[in-house]
Amino acid sequence: MRRRIGDAADRRKIKRLLKKNNPDWKQTRLAVLKMVFSTDNPVSLIAESYGVGCDDSESLQRML
Repeated sequence: MRRRIGDAADRRKIKRLLKKNNPDWKQTRLAVLKMVFSTDNPVSLIAESYGVGCDDSESLQRML
């Protein structure tokens, strides 16, 4: 199991920002960050949601 990242304030901020009208790229990035904050989401699911292969860690690192 992955270790939880960010604190409760970070998670609340991401949820609040997701409710705003953001450009597509920003909304996608916020959604991925929300997924990363949850320990229930494996890296492969996060990568698939972002549109990269789970072995493409460089793209995920750039995203985060």
